[in-house]
Amino acid sequence: MHQSAFDHMKNCVTTYMDRKTRYRVLDYGARIVSKQVLKHKDLIEGYDVEYIGVDVSPGLNVDIVMDDLYSVKVPDRSIDVIFCGQVFEHVPFFWASFLEMTRMLKVGGYIFLTAPSRGHTHAHPYDCWRFYQDGYKALAAFANLKLVEVHTDFPSRLPNGRFDYAAVPGSRYWGDTVGVYQKTEGHNEAAIARVREPLLAWANANGDLDKTISAFGPVPLKQAKSTTVAHKAFDIKFLDLPELINAKVRAKLDAGKYEIREAEAALKYMKGGERVVELGAGLGFMSSLIKSRLKPASYVAIEGDPRLIPYIKETHRLNSVTGVLLQNCIATSDPAMLNRGHVEFQVARTFWGSSYKNLTEGGNTVKVDAVPLTNFIEASAANVLIADIEGGELELFTGIDMPTINLVIIEMHPTVIGEDGVERVFSELRRMGLKLQEYVDSRVAVFTR
Repeated sequence: MHQSAFDHMKNCVTTYMDRKTRYRVLDYGARIVSKQVLKHKDLIEGYDVEYIGVDVSPGLNVDIVMDDLYSVKVPDRSIDVIFCGQVFEHVPFFWASFLEMTRMLKVGGYIFLTAPSRGHTHAHPYDCWRFYQDGYKALAAFANLKLVEVHTDFPSRLPNGRFDYAAVPGSRYWGDTVGVYQKTEGHNEAAIARVREPLLAWANANGDLDKTISAFGPVPLKQAKSTTVAHKAFDIKFLDLPELINAKVRAKLDAGKYEIREAEAALKYMKGGERVVELGAGLGFMSSLIKSRLKPASYVAIEGDPRLIPYIKETHRLNSVTGVLLQNCIATSDPAMLNRGHVEFQVARTFWGSSYKNLTEGGNTVKVDAVPLTNFIEASAANVLIADIEGGELELFTGIDMPTINLVIIEMHPTVIGEDGVERVFSELRRMGLKLQEYVDSRVAVFTR
């Protein structure tokens, strides 16, 4: 959270909250990273408050982790004040979130909302929106709330009447739009519920911006045949989709050898209850295995190939796996990729050949967001990192620290990065205090702290 947003929220607290009144306060999007100094909880010191921090991922300052992206397990009309600061720009379907916040709010209660009207992209994992005053008015009308006040940090005007954006001071870089909403006695709960319930069901099913590439991706899952194939060693089930489960993959599944080295390493070194970040989720095998066998506290699965996202979800459904936060992006530490904000990802006919490394001329490519690896690690305070990213491991750890990571299981690709590249990756892990425990068949390396 930046200073101006903190100051605006402080003004909302001092204007609309009374130190003599008891409040139940919900902070929507409450998770803070380890280096974050400013937090909403500090604004209510000295007030009589029950504070509830809510977020889609576990972490510091989070009391309730949302099972779904748009639903909160809090009773109707049970919250006096809701803080939502610098969150909605990252929420693909923020209008669904706003109706959920409205549901939780008591009659007479307030929502304090801040979001930027400008500024650079900063994906966590998305950066979708910027907001102006009319946008807040539209939200009030949509949710049948009273917009008590609204303003935007616009810059001063030039003689021609236009805003002088070149003169914006650093303290007002984001141009915050600030709104205070109130649920009045005239709020039509029943009418809003008729909109909210199907909207949240739809948003929870589609909220992570799944992408499909119809020209060379798999057929939509609803059109695929319903038969399944199972991993012989672990009985993890997969949809029998010929575009992905071809003869080579089927042979490995039938023999129980598909991703066997990574699976055995995870079962050997993990004890259960860990917080996992997986890079290169593939068909959803590792996430299904670990979630069903080891019951991790949290699991973030990242996959660059947009074709695979709906397939991974189907793998999770077939194996009764829930609670995996699935992201379609590239996690990296490469400054050049992060500065661009995206990578050209080449989608191969065989999914394991898809990569942003060694692109071939004329190949099918798609732009995929590039997000700092440390964002995912810090957001969930992850202590296990699993990676199989077809050569992308070369830039994965350069110049970063991962103090919470105690176990790394990583498949190396010497045919892509060379033996010198393998040593560079190992050197970076050793620099961070991790020790090589085994290097199985010169492919899967295990590091522990």
